[in-house]
Amino acid sequence: MKGLLASFLCLALAGCAITGPTYVTVDSMASYAAAEKRTYYLFSARRGLTLKNAQYRKYAGLTDEILQAAGFTKTDSPDTANVIVALIYGVDRIRDGNRMRRTSFVELSAYDWVAVRDEGVRNTIWRTEIYTAGSHGGYSRNIPMLLKAAGPYVATNMLDPVEVVGDEPVKPALTCIRFTPEIQG
Repeated sequence: MKGLLASFLCLALAGCAITGPTYVTVDSMASYAAAEKRTYYLFSARRGLTLKNAQYRKYAGLTDEILQAAGFTKTDSPDTANVIVALIYGVDRIRDGNRMRRTSFVELSAYDWVAVRDEGVRNTIWRTEIYTAGSHGGYSRNIPMLLKAAGPYVATNMLDPVEVVGDEPVKPALTCIRFTPEIQG
């Protein structure tokens, strides 16, 4: 009877969810030239999205912090940079039968600026991709979490993707009462 009551109470608390860690996958690849090309100019990979946009300005600032912590030097002009770094972020929606799955992502791609400027060739120096299943919490929660998770791996050459625990657990809309012991993972 107590088990039935406990189940009923959990169902009655709409919006309540037992939360666990948010897992973030990071993958990165880099050419040998990545070690030499450490002066960057950051730009949005989405046409028309500039620092005039408050959201992009926020994520560009976080990206600058991560790149500088990794030993990069920022410049305000692509002509004084040896790599240009494209920042793109968003939510992919994938139809799986009758269901729609969402994946939040960030991609940082660095290109040899001289090759782009002089030859029109996008010679990728390094690319770091970060993603997590779902989009709960929206951009304001997920994009900073993904960028922070990328920190130690940005512009590196990884053999395999790594899965890290995001810096914040998913927060339920209501406080949830747990009637079962926590699952240890």
